[in-house]
Amino acid sequence: MPQGELVITTPVVFGRLHLLPIIVEFLQLYPAISIRLVQADRVMHLLDDHVDVALRIGELPDSRLVAVRLGQVDRLICASPRYLEQQGTPSCLEDLAEPIPSIWCTRIRGLCH
Repeated sequence: MPQGELVITTPVVFGRLHLLPIIVEFLQLYPAISIRLVQADRVMHLLDDHVDVALRIGELPDSRLVAVRLGQVDRLICASPRYLEQQGTPSCLEDLAEPIPSIWCTRIRGLCH
């Protein structure tokens, strides 16, 4: 039976919404394993921070790391008619007014749990 500590880092929102339910199920199957979940929206140095597994969203900045694609996050920018009337219709991200009032919604595809 596997045992020991497993240190996982993940972005905060992803960890709360998607990883915590999986961890609960995993710990029921493997009670001799303890998991330390480090939720951080910053890139952590795996060796210095003693991290076993890092789940990240986006491009891998360091090609020396071994990465496996788990899924895809689609992003869509939407605006209300009122916002477009006041600010104009942007043709690129740089055209967006600052600060940008926003509500974030995500849909993650490709994760099996």
